[in-house]
Amino acid sequence: MQNLNSHHGPNLTDLATETNAAEKDLLVGHHDDGPVSHPVQTRVSVALAWWLLLSCLTICLVAKKALWPSPEAAEPLTTVQFVVDINSAPQVDLEALPEIGPSLALRIIEYRESNGPFLSVEDLQHVRGFGKRTLEQLRPMLMIAPDLLPTQVMVAGRTENPQSE
Repeated sequence: MQNLNSHHGPNLTDLATETNAAEKDLLVGHHDDGPVSHPVQTRVSVALAWWLLLSCLTICLVAKKALWPSPEAAEPLTTVQFVVDINSAPQVDLEALPEIGPSLALRIIEYRESNGPFLSVEDLQHVRGFGKRTLEQLRPMLMIAPDLLPTQVMVAGRTENPQSE
């Protein structure tokens, strides 16, 4: 019979000793190249790093809002409001109104020159491009000066004088 320890390569006793040492090193956290972290330690470290990062970002956002408020939150310094007489306003005054560009301002002027002065603010809806939404938005900024209204108005085919009533 041949001796089992005389064959070439490591014997079974040496293998068992090496395996036990390797398992022990993994549990303790050592490796041939140096210390090795345990998988649970790695997960905890990563979770703590993320928590720290998110905490810092939250603190930065809170500080930013406290130190530099957003422009939407700030109240306007002044609110410019004006009223435009639609029967006498030049094109530049009409263009100063929101939603009124050069072409719509020109159409308003052309309409009043062709059809006479507007009798009410609602008459602006007869101008192409001036709808109900625009009228409701601009109503507080529009007016008709009473002294510029015609003295006679056609009502149902006959002429009436609205100032004599």
